[in-house]
Amino acid sequence: MAAEIFSFPETGTARHVPVTHKASINRQLRRMAASLSLRWINLLEIRRAWAARWRQRRALEDLDNHLLRDIGVTRGEADQEARLPFWRP
Repeated sequence: MAAEIFSFPETGTARHVPVTHKASINRQLRRMAASLSLRWINLLEIRRAWAARWRQRRALEDLDNHLLRDIGVTRGEADQEARLPFWRP
């Protein structure tokens, strides 16, 4: 019976797999690729959220006192929010 060597990155192993199981392996590899794609999409969404939070905090920091009063925020609250790191909600 013919066999091929397949690597399984999630476990860091490689093994000989009979060719009859090749279709099953291909399905598993497609599922893994889809899962990795979703992880990249999630990472991109997190990066976008962090960038938006950073921009919003910089904009809040730049507002003058009368604009802060218009939105119901004190200078102290605005400064406190602006000092938070971008990854902290």
